[in-house]
Amino acid sequence: MSANTTYTPAALAAWNQRAPTHTTIIVMIPNVGESRWNSVIEITHLDLAGDMQSGMHWDERNIVPGTSYIRTLPAPDGDGFTFERTWTIKSPAGASRPWWGVINVHASLQATLASFPLRLLAKERIYSALTIRDDDFDRKVFSYDEDHPNDGMNTFDEKKQPVHGDWWFFPMEHLGAPTKKQVKKMKRVARMRALAEERKMRKRRAKMGWFRRVGDRVKEFGERLTRTVASGVKKVGRMSSGVRGRFQGYP
Repeated sequence: MSANTTYTPAALAAWNQRAPTHTTIIVMIPNVGESRWNSVIEITHLDLAGDMQSGMHWDERNIVPGTSYIRTLPAPDGDGFTFERTWTIKSPAGASRPWWGVINVHASLQATLASFPLRLLAKERIYSALTIRDDDFDRKVFSYDEDHPNDGMNTFDEKKQPVHGDWWFFPMEHLGAPTKKQVKKMKRVARMRALAEERKMRKRRAKMGWFRRVGDRVKEFGERLTRTVASGVKKVGRMSSGVRGRFQGYP
């Protein structure tokens, strides 16, 4: 589709028959010290390659009026949150690359969601991202996980690897690019996480060393016990031989 194409339902249907659709699922979490919430965002692309090359930009003006609501979840989510607020977003009318999506934010209190500022959904809070083809989770196109950054992939453009802070599909400049203060905070949080991970590794190594020392002591004790028992058996054998020899010749 060209930039001059009119995106009528028939044109979109024809485009869907011609090319696969892609869905990007983004999970966001707050920075350290912020109120507790999480967000799951789903965006459907009709031109993923174009979005990769040019990036996606949206702000509050892309929210479809009258589509936001708060509901009680049937069961708490993985973080124990019980309330969910939803917004619907879409590309501007006449956009050269049409897309649409849904934003879901979860929290423990309705008040948190009622006044939730969408500017918090900035790229430095992205925890994981996954792009799939035709709603099939077995057909992955892009992936990123903060806990395993080296396992990320991008099958569309190998030059644009999913490095944290380099999000071709979700730059979010209009919602507030990170300020110098935020970047400083992000680096501080990264250092804190690195130190925490280092402390965990030290504790783990210390624990493994303790188990190793205990194991060595148990092994040494077992060897000593084996030698003691063997020595005792030999002594008993010698004593028995002496007793038998002493009583030989008696009726």
